[in-house]
Amino acid sequence: MTASLIDTDLDDADPMGELVAGEHQIIHVPNTLRAKTGPGERVDPALVKEAEMAIQEMAGEFRVWALEDVAELRGILTECVEGNDELAGKREKIYDISHNVKGQGSTFGYTLLTSVADNLCNFLDSQDDLSLDHIPVLMAHMEALHAILRFDVKGSDDPTGQEIVRSLHELIGKKTVRASL
Repeated sequence: MTASLIDTDLDDADPMGELVAGEHQIIHVPNTLRAKTGPGERVDPALVKEAEMAIQEMAGEFRVWALEDVAELRGILTECVEGNDELAGKREKIYDISHNVKGQGSTFGYTLLTSVADNLCNFLDSQDDLSLDHIPVLMAHMEALHAILRFDVKGSDDPTGQEIVRSLHELIGKKTVRASL
């Protein structure tokens, strides 16, 4: 018998090819990792330790960098609210800042920051165009990011942090419902 990625023996299926409740289908996936990584050498533990130390050294600087990103986001949104710039033309820059903060947050222990920035990225992904109607959602996320950094909130298990994320999800839900009406 030859191995295939999908077990085509559908004895466990009904006549329409659907699996019967309580039955299962076995999918065989070959392990090709060794072929991709090459033979035998393990990662040098000294190099791992060195990388961890570099991340720890940069962790203090991360807050400064992230606060600068959030300040840039605040500037963009302020310019748009004051009518000096079009929000639709700033979508990509807003997304880039959010994505950058999201990607680096967890690396430096700011999982709540990552959650909020991810929520903002998802909101931006769900919008074809941005308008001034979206400013409250964008500002709320920007303020949450700023507060997390200002008060140095690292974990996402904090009840206040969880409430912030829940409130942002709710705000997005309200904007989505209102936009579809």
